[in-house]
Amino acid sequence: ASIAIDMVKVLSREGVKDFHFYTLNRSELTYAICHILGVRPR
Repeated sequence: ASIAIDMVKVLSREGVKDFHFYTLNRSELTYAICHILGVRPR
């Protein structure tokens, strides 16, 4: 998860605004990544 978090932070700083995660039946990991990054449901 830490690699994905670091990668999203770098890409975000470089101007990438949208991300798509393939969960591969591990949605809890994707949820945790989004939570750490401050992404919340609308």
